[in-house]
Amino acid sequence: MKSIIGVGLSLLLITGCGKNVTLEDLTGSYPDDVGQPMEELTSEQQELVGVPDKLPFEEKSVEAHVSKENEQLSEIELIYHGEKTTLSTITVLRDMEIHVNPDRQINMDSGAVASVMTEGETTRIEWYNSTRDVIYQLVYEGKDPDLAQVMETVNSI
Repeated sequence: MKSIIGVGLSLLLITGCGKNVTLEDLTGSYPDDVGQPMEELTSEQQELVGVPDKLPFEEKSVEAHVSKENEQLSEIELIYHGEKTTLSTITVLRDMEIHVNPDRQINMDSGAVASVMTEGETTRIEWYNSTRDVIYQLVYEGKDPDLAQVMETVNSI
């Protein structure tokens, strides 16, 4: 019973408070689904992972996936599952072109320009972080996303 309460409190801290959530917090709360895949990464690679401080919904679970291309690490994905929504943050470590949508660009708090693409119930936001030299993608899947809340999540990475 105490462990259930402890896990519940950990999740409450991660999702409900204004505290900065770290990858270490997620690996501790989800040792199999997040911790195990992160063991493949060096500490430098782990520092690049896009971990949002804010989510536009209460998460029910989180999982991580690490992708390699030609034996080289190419992407790290964190997937946050809610009641009826899913949000993924993808850290792209390989060279790729950013999908620019000239009609839907949003200035981020960092000064970067994010491209926004919406198709059906999926909203994809993509930007380049020049300080870290990585591309981040955020994919929100769910009905009627509140773009302001989604952008709060983007800016918290």
